[in-house]
Amino acid sequence: MEKVAKSVRILDQAAAASKAFIDRRDVGVERASLTALFTAGFRRTTTALWIAFFFCLLPVYVLYAWAPTLLTGKGFDVQTASFGLALFNFGGVGGCIVTGWAIGRYGTRVAILTVAGAATIGAVILASIPLSTETQPLLMALLCIEGFCLLGAQGSLYALAAHIYPTNVRSTGVGAAAGFGRAGAIVSAYIGTFALNYGATMFFAVIAFCVAITFIAVAVIDMHQAAMKAETASSGI
Repeated sequence: MEKVAKSVRILDQAAAASKAFIDRRDVGVERASLTALFTAGFRRTTTALWIAFFFCLLPVYVLYAWAPTLLTGKGFDVQTASFGLALFNFGGVGGCIVTGWAIGRYGTRVAILTVAGAATIGAVILASIPLSTETQPLLMALLCIEGFCLLGAQGSLYALAAHIYPTNVRSTGVGAAAGFGRAGAIVSAYIGTFALNYGATMFFAVIAFCVAITFIAVAVIDMHQAAMKAETASSGI
């Protein structure tokens, strides 16, 4: 408590050393169990969060596992296909950093919906262009942008989950959502094979469909983290 009081004083707010700081979101939740995640206050948000994790991780693993196979099947050599996957991952690093910054400035709703919406549009564009050596520069750029948006959305879901749940069920809430998302990673092995059999258009259309579901699920969640500047203003600092 002394550390919290010290932090408050750094922000130029008066706080007596004896003052107690309480996370009022803990009220009404008694134990860290799965059933606590589906109480009246969390049922809608937990369901939407699990769906978001599932349909965000699914396309990530479809791309990881099957994008090189798709590209080599379209005439690209192994080195080029591997480079495309590397660009997807490099884009993801930047996406996580930038989306993390955006969450602080604009809140989770705006930040995650922006990158999820952009990832959907990017996948639609990828589904609509021919994959050939002539379109290689455009394809590589789009894969990097898709990695930026899709992996940025995936990483931000963990921050959203940590914000949603009070401290006494936070680890259970985040772990359960991430665990359900891993089911999407398992299903990706079958979805990727199915999509690959119908060509590049179907492959990226599946990616677009999954990310669109993620977008809708995140929009349904009603317990988003507000922008830091908004929180600061409401506290009178």
